[in-house]
Amino acid sequence: CEAVWKMPEPIAVTGYQFITADGANYGRNPVDWTLYGSNDGENWEIVDQVSGYKKMLDTHYLSYDFWLAKQSAAYTYFKFECTKVVNGNLCELSALNLLAPGFYSTSPDYKPGVAVTPIEGIEWISGNEEFEGYGSDKLTDYDKNTKWCTNVVPCEAVWKMPEPIAVTGYQFITADGPHLGRNPVDWTLYGSNDGENWEVVDAVTGYDKMLEDHYLSYDFWLKEKAATYTYFKFECTKVQNGNLCELSALNLLTDGNYTPAE
Repeated sequence: CEAVWKMPEPIAVTGYQFITADGANYGRNPVDWTLYGSNDGENWEIVDQVSGYKKMLDTHYLSYDFWLAKQSAAYTYFKFECTKVVNGNLCELSALNLLAPGFYSTSPDYKPGVAVTPIEGIEWISGNEEFEGYGSDKLTDYDKNTKWCTNVVPCEAVWKMPEPIAVTGYQFITADGPHLGRNPVDWTLYGSNDGENWEVVDAVTGYDKMLEDHYLSYDFWLKEKAATYTYFKFECTKVQNGNLCELSALNLLTDGNYTPAE
């Protein structure tokens, strides 16, 4: 299959990004593909060619960046051609985003987070009142397209896992902003086995490196694996500015539910 499009003006790309589609639609991710460039829409030159890539997970809205060895020539037309998928004859992507200097984040403070497999069966216990319909129950659903937003800081969210787990870290995903000043700066993640007696899993203060852009992933790794807990509590005591705290997700990371970054 193929798709052809024309840019508003010639661009020289440094890479491109795939975003997986809305669901675990098994086997639909590309495996072999070619990206072409052209300045007349007829004569095509290869920008990048990939074969045998089977690292894309069957999970919704994961981003995969493919960087070129060097910046391409400037092209007005682009063509994406997929010749093989993981399984079957259905090819599916949410997006193919061209990356060029100036319209992706190059901040040294941001590196894309690891790909995470959702943990099913989480039970929301309690949390601060929702603001404009965005309740704390949305924080731990492993879905970046939902969010928690509260106008009460300090704020907290409490949830119960389907079974006791020992986490190795956790991941924040920023909300659908940028909503300036709403990222956490000081916070604590607690664990418990009765929902009443809490132990600190991780405590962070003065973290001001989260960029004010939407759907950015930040991974926070523990120095060593935590004890096993059934209940977790996230408490934010300070945001970048103001009294609104907002996150799309807080994903717990445990052995087996994330893909280590290369």
